[in-house]
Amino acid sequence: MKETPVNGEAEKPKTTEAQPEVNLDERIQKFEKLKGLATQRERLMKSLGELTKFNYNQDDSASFHLRDSHSLEFKTANTNLIKLVTEESTNS
Repeated sequence: MKETPVNGEAEKPKTTEAQPEVNLDERIQKFEKLKGLATQRERLMKSLGELTKFNYNQDDSASFHLRDSHSLEFKTANTNLIKLVTEESTNS
């Protein structure tokens, strides 16, 4: 004779789910990528803080320089462009 559970529900059979195999190399790669992103974010936040503190004059004494990893440069003394860049970066 079958016993009926007290709460009226049939007992569910216990199943063990197969855990995905943990690949150590993949985890290390993901960790290194995350560490690199954290470092990149830290540098970006530092640069943003410096840019936020940046005050420039409305005369022609201000200049703006950008250099990429290939040593290509962009330079300008256009105060309207400098103002636009600094305002946009602080609003983002």
